[in-house]
Amino acid sequence: MKTIKQIADDWGVTKDKIKYRLRGIPSEYLVKNDGVTYVTDEGIQELWGMMNSEKKPISQHLTGVKTQMNTQVDTQTEKIIGILQKELEMKNNQISDLTAAVTDLTTSLTIAQQTAAAAQALHAGTIQHLAGSKPGFFSRFFKRTNDAVDGTNR
Repeated sequence: MKTIKQIADDWGVTKDKIKYRLRGIPSEYLVKNDGVTYVTDEGIQELWGMMNSEKKPISQHLTGVKTQMNTQVDTQTEKIIGILQKELEMKNNQISDLTAAVTDLTTSLTIAQQTAAAAQALHAGTIQHLAGSKPGFFSRFFKRTNDAVDGTNR
């Protein structure tokens, strides 16, 4: 049980507002003792229901606002997540494309290196062949014949 003043202080309203609402509840919820009016716990619940039918308490209003804000934040978060997932998919596709391009370039480079090595070997063989078929500068003047090898000079 509480007094009218205690109820008014707890709920943050005036005593007059509580007195006005007490007119609408049955008298069995009210107890007078030494000129002080007390409201029983059942009466307080009834009074609270009447006050809530008039307007919502600030805590309930704030709860509704919080819920609405949380819903908006959740919606915005979902939109951001969707955008980020699309960007991630695009980046993954770019990485796949670049990996394929690097693989192709590596293969081309390997083929080019093999071709260059083959061309170099062919060029070296050609040089040796040409060098072997041409007489050198000194060999023109100092010919060596097979006889000289045998010990006879011509």
